[in-house]
Amino acid sequence: MHPSRREFIRTMGTSLASASVAAAGLAGSPAGSEGPARSSLPGAAGSEQDSAASGSEALLVANPNHVDPAPRGYDRLPLEWHQERTRLLKERAGELGADAIVLQRDPNIVYFSGCFRGSGERTTWVMFRLDEQDTAYWYSPGIDRDLITSWWATDNEYYFCYPHAEGGFPNRGELAQGARVDLWRWLLEGLGRRGLGDKTIAVDRPLSDADVATARNVLPQARFVDISAACLQMQIIKTPEEIALIQRAYRYFDKIHAFARDYILERGT
Repeated sequence: MHPSRREFIRTMGTSLASASVAAAGLAGSPAGSEGPARSSLPGAAGSEQDSAASGSEALLVANPNHVDPAPRGYDRLPLEWHQERTRLLKERAGELGADAIVLQRDPNIVYFSGCFRGSGERTTWVMFRLDEQDTAYWYSPGIDRDLITSWWATDNEYYFCYPHAEGGFPNRGELAQGARVDLWRWLLEGLGRRGLGDKTIAVDRPLSDADVATARNVLPQARFVDISAACLQMQIIKTPEEIALIQRAYRYFDKIHAFARDYILERGT
């Protein structure tokens, strides 16, 4: 016999209330506390929840080798962290003789800029000049314009969409049935306008023969070097801030698994 709608709503309300109570003790220290909290796992030394642990949470075992989780309210790495990582990447690029870095791969763009987005077929680039501090120049599709400019963006040049027709910006009332724009050429032309036509540019992907041919045509005096290995190495070796945030996420996983186990033991599958 299937439960009535009223019974379903009542059960769901009870479950949500239980979840709210459980959420009150989730990982990390109270908002506004100074620095990372001691482990909030039940049984951990110094935990305020030692005596309150019950049900499946009581089965969790504290590992003294785990680092302290990031405090509650520290939900993402701050802009300053991403800018510091970009400064370090610039040092690596400088060792290769580069004057600027142009990132295209989404994992690298997210890691170094902190702007959470994905390109899909609408290719995006962000450029960092080594002779400037904490500047970020974007070349992106129009759909991401507000997302990018509301974060860390010194300037943003955008094309309307993919494929992009030359002169076609319907959002600005400019309708055109122009030729399809080669976005790699479009980027190179933009870099040229920023004075990089005779500079060394570090990129985070191998350039195809067609890419090289286009670059020689648009920026014949420019030189390109590959910085992808440095980008990957920096992401492999985690910083203390990343590790603390990951640890906090795992505290949530522990709580969620304990809650799910109790729910199933009480109500069945």
